[in-house]
Amino acid sequence: MKVLIVDDEKIVRIALKTMVAWEDYGFQLIGGASDGLAALKLIEREQPDIVITDLKMPKLDGLGLIAKLQENRFPGKTIVLSNYGEYELVRKAMKLGAFDYLLKITLKPDELLELLRKAAERIAEDRKQKQLHLQVHFALKENQLLLKRQFLYDLLHDGSYPPAYIERKAKELGIAAVPGDSCLLRIEIERFESALSTGKIKDKELLGFSVGNIVRDVLSEFEPIEVVDLHSKEYVVLMPAAGGDADTERRKRHLLRKIPAMLQMYLNLTVSAAFSEPFNGLERMRPAYESLAKSRAEANEPRRRKYRKEVNAIIDFLEQHHCQKITLEMVAQQVSMNESYLCRLFKNETGKNIINYLNDYRMERARKLLTNPDLNVREVAASIGIENQFYFNRMFRKYYGQSPSEFKKKVLFPDSQNS
Repeated sequence: MKVLIVDDEKIVRIALKTMVAWEDYGFQLIGGASDGLAALKLIEREQPDIVITDLKMPKLDGLGLIAKLQENRFPGKTIVLSNYGEYELVRKAMKLGAFDYLLKITLKPDELLELLRKAAERIAEDRKQKQLHLQVHFALKENQLLLKRQFLYDLLHDGSYPPAYIERKAKELGIAAVPGDSCLLRIEIERFESALSTGKIKDKELLGFSVGNIVRDVLSEFEPIEVVDLHSKEYVVLMPAAGGDADTERRKRHLLRKIPAMLQMYLNLTVSAAFSEPFNGLERMRPAYESLAKSRAEANEPRRRKYRKEVNAIIDFLEQHHCQKITLEMVAQQVSMNESYLCRLFKNETGKNIINYLNDYRMERARKLLTNPDLNVREVAASIGIENQFYFNRMFRKYYGQSPSEFKKKVLFPDSQNS
């Protein structure tokens, strides 16, 4: 416990300092101050647990100091030093929040130590109670979040709940009503198990927390929103539809580019994202979600049926690790094949060799990322595994007939091309 002495009489400060062997009893005397203003500066810097203060001092007296400490929510205890005839001042000090008082004239070492021990015990008890309160608070908050997540999960998968129940339960759980129409944003991490093993975060709970934070940050202008972690690899966001005008549609297209780009940049995740049609009322969430899930399944089906499972496994590996340096040896080990047979099989099935397929995928990813105004060319190149920007520029020009900067300018500032 750190202790500060505040008294304008130097002899009193020296007497208190030498009265007891502070450290032998678990206390550290951090110094002294001659008035309340000097004490406030020391308190801010040193953060003492106990302040022993005189009542009558220049600049800022003891009562003023105690009042300031209360105003600043000082978490420690204040002990008042008083003289005979200062009962009224002591009473005011106690009313302001002082822990106890000591008479200077009769002060003895045992009396000082006893009061310090009592103050230390009270501080320890206060801290214990505060910690318990915080634990209860966070437990209740976590439980509330779990209940909210479960309720929204149930609404997405079960259409049997009556509207009156849904409205009441949403209010209980603090789910803010969305003015006007709502919509769902579905985000799915592609090749989740591989992403978990090779990504920047390998713990499912921490990954879910990080994904939720990034999504909330990107969507902050659309409050109120609710992010539902369905099963680690799939997230659904309930948010305002915000009308159907051209500006809203433009903002949504921007979000469908920005969210995957942010998750790729910060967590090395490849994700798909799509908006549902607008709907009104939480009871209509399920049809909107089912429509999104169906569209996603239909979009995935053709490619998965086109190639043999070994080739699909190679494609999964290439796309999941496109931001890293990939060798044929790595791919062969991943699918347990001979390198030459692997190359023949892939070329026969897809019509492309492995390197060409990887470059095609990287360039397509780069083209999409360049439409994000928050990413510069260097960041886009790095996110697809090309650290050399000059090489990236040359490759991009070979594919699209223009430099990445020229492409980005045309997409983001189309009007400037006509000026």
